[in-house]
Formats: sequence, C-alpha cells, structure tokens
Amino acid sequence: MQPFSSDEPEFDAETYFGRFEEFRSVADPFKAFFTNKRIKEMQAMLERVDAEEKKRFEETGSRKIPRTREEIKAIRTAQTVVSTAIHPDTKEMIPWWLRFSSFLPMNIPICFGFIIAAPTPFNTIFWQWINQTYNAALNYANRNASSNYTT
Repeated sequence: MQPFSSDEPEFDAETYFGRFEEFRSVADPFKAFFTNKRIKEMQAMLERVDAEEKKRFEETGSRKIPRTREEIKAIRTAQTVVSTAIHPDTKEMIPWWLRFSSFLPMNIPICFGFIIAAPTPFNTIFWQWINQTYNAALNYANRNASSNYTT
C-alpha cells in the first residue's frame, strides 16, 4: 500500500521521457477496444475515487489514500481510457475509430493502401483523400469544443 492521489500526474511532463510516456499511454492501441459499457464503468469508478479523495481532503487536508499497486494501475488505466474515449468538453463518447488510441490500427490499412496500390493518379488521389478525410475526422472528434471558432 502506498499513498496515492488521482490528481497527481502519472508521468513528469517536465521531461521529454515523461511527455513521451504520456503520449505512448494515450496512443496505446490496446486501449481502443474497450466497450462503451466498460468505459462507463471506468468513468463511474473514477467518480467514486474522486469522491473518496474529496472526503479524505475534507478530513485530513490531503487527497492521498493508501492503495495497492493493482488499484493504482486500474485507476491509471481508467483515467487514460476515459480521457481518450469521452470528449472533455462535450462529454460525448468519441467513436472508437476516432480516438487517439485507434490511430495506429486505423492507419495501418491506409498505409498499406499507399504502398500496395499501383502509383496511378487515381490511386494517389484516392488514398490521399482517404488519409486526409480520416485525419480531419480525428481532429474534429478530438477538437477543443469549449472555445468559439472565429474567422
């Protein structure tokens, strides 16, 4: 058991390696295949953890609660999955194929299309269109929806 607070970042964003590990965790393709039901369960678990930590803070002035390594790992996994599956501004579920964790499995067929297709003008335009359409959809699904767009 070690003292743990879900507010503390898992990786040190002050270092290159910490930022790399954070990105690797978010882009982990294995986190793309959780069902919506499981994601909702993880979200509920995180809400319970947050409520426990708030109660602890009111009692002791610290959010840290002793937890086992397994509990900490489950909380960290849930934080990453929920943060990539549920839009932080709209609170809507992001379709699995537009989550950052799905970027690798979705881009493998696109890359094969680029490589395997004969280099004709039609194939080049087609696969560029597929690639740019996917990128635009991914960027839209993960946009900052809390600020207004201006022209």
